[in-house]
Amino acid sequence: YLYLFRPENVILILCVTSDCARHLVKLPNLQHLNLWCTQFGDTGLCLLAEHCHRLKSLNLCETLVTDEGLLALTELKSLQCLNLNSTKLSAQVFEELLNKLPLLASYDIRYTEACQK
Repeated sequence: YLYLFRPENVILILCVTSDCARHLVKLPNLQHLNLWCTQFGDTGLCLLAEHCHRLKSLNLCETLVTDEGLLALTELKSLQCLNLNSTKLSAQVFEELLNKLPLLASYDIRYTEACQK
């Protein structure tokens, strides 16, 4: 299910999986995406990273994403705010994200391996 406030802001609710990414990539001006507590995973994340280069904020809190998908986020050079709370983020991939996302100013990595280091 998709709930649109404006074409550049999308909040996804209920039964969202990686299959939804094929629809999201059709929104060329997408800037803010909230996938909190959905079944969204690596496959969808890789597709988003390949096509949604205008994303400024992304909430992946409590999703199924792992390091494999999270590495793809290095392609999102416009990303400023990233919530990875309660994901399978490792310290190594977090360092990679910090090094390759120059505009990243705000992030949440609580309850991840990266936060433990």
